[in-house]
Amino acid sequence: MKLNYCSNCGESLSISANFCSNCGTSLTITNSKKDSGEGSKDFKEEIKGFLEDFVEKNEDLLKELAVNLENGKDIKKGMFFSVEMRGGEPIIKSGDVKDLDKMVGGIPFFESVKKLFPQKNEGKIVFEEVEPEIIESSFGVKINVGFPGVNSVENIVTTPIEEGVEIVGKSDEKVYFSKVRVPDEMRIENTEFNEGVLTLTLR
Repeated sequence: MKLNYCSNCGESLSISANFCSNCGTSLTITNSKKDSGEGSKDFKEEIKGFLEDFVEKNEDLLKELAVNLENGKDIKKGMFFSVEMRGGEPIIKSGDVKDLDKMVGGIPFFESVKKLFPQKNEGKIVFEEVEPEIIESSFGVKINVGFPGVNSVENIVTTPIEEGVEIVGKSDEKVYFSKVRVPDEMRIENTEFNEGVLTLTLR
């Protein structure tokens, strides 16, 4: 698993780096039990161990962030973590929040959120996943996705992805998201939005 942010000293590093150029910490976490059939459990333990180690080494910074959040103060410092499965191997990426946009660029979900928030958002964004309702008939398939509080189709972004379509909708209080699987033999023939419900017709 590769990191682009040293968990020991906080140095910003290339995603391809194996060792921290500042303190020499190894950035490659190996899993000796991966091939023994215990991979899934061990991956979770490794991720848990990494995060516990990071929290322990950055306790003062994390306490400062927590206090600032609780008191509603502007946050000048911050960090992010992401975990991605790639070829059966968990990849941890972490870094300073100022680099987050660069790290997630090109990912459909984040690109959709950026379209919905063209201006910098100073408030808290709450995300909620919604489950699509699938109705099958002899005429095709209808998929309904409810977005409570979303009052215009202009506040909805649909993005084709490998297995179907990803839908993101913005209300005044939340950002809703849903992934809809589209069978290979079907295509989206019609899209309607009415009273907070987006309906896709597949044939």
